[in-house]
Amino acid sequence: LVDQELLLPRSYCKDMFWIFDEAHLLKNPKTRRRQMANAIVTDTTYRVLMTGTPLPNEPEEAWNLLSFLYPNFMSKSKFQTTFMGVRYTQNGKEVTENTNYQGLNRWLYETCFIRRTKQQVQSQLPAKIRESQFVKDNPVYIEANSIFELYSKSAQAKSTDRDFISWIEIILEEIPDKIVFFAEHKCMIKSLQNILIKKGYRFITIDGSTDPTDRQDLANTFGADPTIKGCILSTAVGGTGLNGLQAAPYCVFTELNMVPGVMLQAEDRCHRPGLAKTLTILYGIFSELEMRLSELLLDKLGVIQRVIGHDEIPDHIKKQRLMQALSVKFGLPLGNRL
Repeated sequence: LVDQELLLPRSYCKDMFWIFDEAHLLKNPKTRRRQMANAIVTDTTYRVLMTGTPLPNEPEEAWNLLSFLYPNFMSKSKFQTTFMGVRYTQNGKEVTENTNYQGLNRWLYETCFIRRTKQQVQSQLPAKIRESQFVKDNPVYIEANSIFELYSKSAQAKSTDRDFISWIEIILEEIPDKIVFFAEHKCMIKSLQNILIKKGYRFITIDGSTDPTDRQDLANTFGADPTIKGCILSTAVGGTGLNGLQAAPYCVFTELNMVPGVMLQAEDRCHRPGLAKTLTILYGIFSELEMRLSELLLDKLGVIQRVIGHDEIPDHIKKQRLMQALSVKFGLPLGNRL
């Protein structure tokens, strides 16, 4: 545990007003970040949490932040039975369909929730158009021993597939504007780089190997230099915290992320003030896995909307639950992450 006195003396921080930005990063009480935050606010009266994603994965995670905001907040078990449809019996914990998301929504707004939607803040922002396109006439079947292996093999096969490469080349040739490409795997990032080099287009790449101090400068260069056509981003790295990508009215997801909220945050890197025209978002569907994944993600949309009353953020379903659903559909074990 973190000793508060190693951070700030209690007498000093008692009357301070603490504001935590990106507060969703505090949702896990086991992390050192959360322990340090707990130590800082031990003897304080005022604290404010700021975040664009108050429920990163599912409604139940609201308890993690609320218990930090209110030291004497209700127990997690009471929260689960009151709002999440959980029932405790002699056989243990059972999850029922008797959820009370509307009640949670009402409680949040009556006690601690202050939220402004993007439409309220940026009423003149152009619209979004989303379109799924099949890269091949029929989704590709890929053999694998686990879901994680299937996810990896699908990316590898797609990155070298002739029809996929042709699909990207057609997008580059037919769209005169700047384009942002999102990818999940290194092989896909490399494939995109090779395609742009082959076609003679200038581009930038921001992924896990890019120095964090250089990422925003690269994004600024992409936005300001009219000779740069493409921006290749790792969804995990480039999907949050970057400005300047609104110079691109086209956003292409070459792979699907396991969590819809991650993809939404990624596309919002382009859907920002300064965007000159409607943002067109393309999803390239290649394999049966991607087709089923897109179906499962769509099936789960709406839960978070009912909790926080926010049309911009769809259901951030837990990745583990999504993987389990895919496991059932394909008859494969989850396996180990590759």
